[in-house]
Amino acid sequence: MKVTTVTSRQRLAENLRNYRKKEKISREELAFRCGISARQLADIETCKCSTTVDTVDRLSEGTGIAAAELMK
Repeated sequence: MKVTTVTSRQRLAENLRNYRKKEKISREELAFRCGISARQLADIETCKCSTTVDTVDRLSEGTGIAAAELMK
């Protein structure tokens, strides 16, 4: 039996995609609101990179969602 573990990075990515879908905004718009580049947001949403606590704080401020909730 294969066990799949969801990482914090994957949860963050999924929560950001879900937020954008709910708000009906583009990746570029969310990146602007958060003060990061659209490329950086794309990399976070596709789990191509790790992110710093500072970036998670920016994502939290831009979405209005607590950082801990973004990681759940």
